[in-house]
Order: sequence, then C-alpha cells, then structure tokens
Amino acid sequence: MNLIEKLDALRSAGFSIRYANPAEVYESGYVHGSSLWSAYPRDEWERPFVDFGIRGDDSFGQSESVSRSNFRSLLRDFGDTFVRVSCSNVDSLGGFPHSMSDDAIGTVIGLVEQYPIYDESDLSELEWEEITESWGQYLWQDAYNALPEEWQAVADLFAESELLGQHEVRDAFFAACHAEGYYPEHSGLEVLWDDARVEELLIRALCALVAEHFGPPAPVDALLCPVTGQAECADRSCELHYMDAPLRLA
Repeated sequence: MNLIEKLDALRSAGFSIRYANPAEVYESGYVHGSSLWSAYPRDEWERPFVDFGIRGDDSFGQSESVSRSNFRSLLRDFGDTFVRVSCSNVDSLGGFPHSMSDDAIGTVIGLVEQYPIYDESDLSELEWEEITESWGQYLWQDAYNALPEEWQAVADLFAESELLGQHEVRDAFFAACHAEGYYPEHSGLEVLWDDARVEELLIRALCALVAEHFGPPAPVDALLCPVTGQAECADRSCELHYMDAPLRLA
C-alpha cells in the first residue's frame, strides 16, 4: 500500500490521523500524547502519525491484560516499527504510517476489526504471571488471616522456617490448585480469587506439607477432629480437617 492507501485504511478502522516530526520522535524514542492534537501538519517536517491506543502497563492499573499483552508482543515482533506515545500514567503504541509495513498496518487494523488478541499464548502467560504474583501482593496474608488459629500455627511452622520459608507454602498451594483444577478468574484488570476455595486449598497444601516433611499421618478415629479432638464436630473449621487423611498435629 502507498501512504494514501494506508491512511484511508486506518481511517476506515476508526483511527485518527495526527502529525508529528519523525526526527524529533526518533531522537527521543517517544512522542508526548499531549502534542498529538493537530489534524494538520504544523510545519513542513511533520508527517502523519497514529496513536493505536494499545496500552502498556498503567501506573493506575487501568490497562486491561489484552492491551498490555498486545503492547509487549507487538514490540517483540515489530520492534522499531512502533513508537511509544507517552502520557502521564501509561505508554501506548503509535507509529508513522509511511515507515510501517503493510503487515504492521494490517495487524493493528485486524485487532480492531477482526480479533482483539494478537498472541493468545502471551496473554495466558501474562495473566498467569499476575495470578502467581498475587500470592506475595495480598493473597497469602488474606488467606492466612482467614485460617482457623490451629491452621495458622501449622502455616507458621513452614512460613517462618529458615530452611523452608513462605515459598514452600506458595508452591504447595498452587500444586493443590492444579490438582483440584481450580484457577482464579482474571478480569483483565485484576485477579479474582474465591475466598472459600482459597482457604480450602491452603489447608490442603498445609496437609501435604505436614505429610511430606513429618512423615505420613498417624491413623486416628475418623470421628475425631485431629486438631480439636472433638467427636463428630459440626464446626466448619473442624470439617475442613477431614479434607485429606486426618492428621494428629502436636
């Protein structure tokens, strides 16, 4: 496509054509979003420029995962074809159509008109990264606080160990999630955990750690809560103790 055809195709896809000076942009490596206000060249050096609105990491947490995945994947595959459009809290991808290949132009148009995800595998990887990062950000502390005191003591045994540490609990927790086929939802902006499932799976993980590091559980009367020792305990926190083989915890 020649430049006119590229601009027509971009306009048809809903993109606005603005103008910027390529020499200034390539020297700095980015263009300020606030400077892209004119629909006409302001001097003889300016050329057509398009902000594609594909946003990267946002310091306010307002960029959805699809956009953030597209941002990093397009930079990976097309490199200097794209220019960073810098705003106060986020960068987006833009470009000078005259220096963009037909493939690059067709790709960004396709994201608008056909399918919004550029690389499905990268999107899955990005969302999984954020799921695992949520453990250290808030999930561990929230889940720990929700545990019955008896299970907090078990968690402390591992989380505060110099030889094991919290990562041991984390790995066991995600192993329990995998074994049960449970994975949280990702809204695009945040990870959505089910609090009840998290508590259940964390206790499963702690049971597995006790069995791994202290040997197989000693048999006990199935009607006795292995922590409280109560018979036929109806308390929910005790019922959770039956999820794996009963453990008589000191």
